[in-house]
Amino acid sequence: MIYFRIVVATIDVSLGAAMLWVLFLAAKQAPGSLPGEWRRRAGNILIGIAGFVLLGSGSLKFAHVPEVVTEMTSLGLAGRKLDLVASLEVISGLLFVVPPLRSVGLLVASAYLGAAICAHVQSDQYFAVLPTMVVLGCCWLGTALRHPQILWSLSERSATRNDHYSGMGFNPVRQAAR
Repeated sequence: MIYFRIVVATIDVSLGAAMLWVLFLAAKQAPGSLPGEWRRRAGNILIGIAGFVLLGSGSLKFAHVPEVVTEMTSLGLAGRKLDLVASLEVISGLLFVVPPLRSVGLLVASAYLGAAICAHVQSDQYFAVLPTMVVLGCCWLGTALRHPQILWSLSERSATRNDHYSGMGFNPVRQAAR
């Protein structure tokens, strides 16, 4: 069990570092630029992993697998509530993996996973939060890699700031290089 916790914590730290890296790149990126081939592939892989987990977990809840029912009952989600949670999870997974619906799916999956984190914290299952955070991190990092336009405010702010400074004869990028 301790090895599983170490692996999950390592994945969480790695995803956090990767998200910071993507945010840094988005701040430097020109508005409207398209992602490179490796970013699209990495984004598609992370989106596929998150979608697979959401769809698989929802299916296990619909199948009423005994271990899943026991876990969900400890959270106070049994019977019809379990079926409702399963349907929300499957719907969020489906919306997220279908490219034209991905932006809505990202919002729905984020809301669902945020509620799952809240349910675990409320039941004093703090370690159970980590796998949920990994899936949520895969959703956001995959989408940011595949669709960098979701970080539009960062690149727009950077471009506006540089335009503002260059109009005054000062370029912070050139000044920092000195």
